[in-house]
Amino acid sequence: MPESGAFLSHFPDKPTMTNLYDFQKIEPLKIKEKAPIIVRGHTLGWAGPSNRESNVAVTRRHRHPYSGGKQDYFRKFRGYCYGENALDVMERMGVQRIAIEEVDNGRVLEVDLVQYRQSELYAETFEIGGRNVCVPIEEMIHSWDIEDCTIIDKDGNRR
Repeated sequence: MPESGAFLSHFPDKPTMTNLYDFQKIEPLKIKEKAPIIVRGHTLGWAGPSNRESNVAVTRRHRHPYSGGKQDYFRKFRGYCYGENALDVMERMGVQRIAIEEVDNGRVLEVDLVQYRQSELYAETFEIGGRNVCVPIEEMIHSWDIEDCTIIDKDGNRR
């Protein structure tokens, strides 16, 4: 079992995650995307008010390779990375949590931005985002099925 107290349970169709936070009565994420998260001229995702007492950033990521692109998941660290420049932008927007919407498996991972700031897992450095910092999925706060979350996009549509 990882140090965080979390563990993964793999099923043939979709991995699920349980951690100590799951035993609290926490409502699934509700987010209204209001403002784009722009990092060096590129839109990384959207941020807006949530049911978490702060703004939440929503980024759409690919767990697996896809046509026209490579996966966003870092197998080496078993998680997702964000550039330090992106984290700076999110903090200036009042973001405290990040919702990683895995578009290819219908899951939303919830992680605290502080976890990225405290992580010592560094991937390569990119011109657009600076040094990439990673948080393993097993250390993220919650894992939700997308159907349990309410994400309202900038046009007022529910995803």
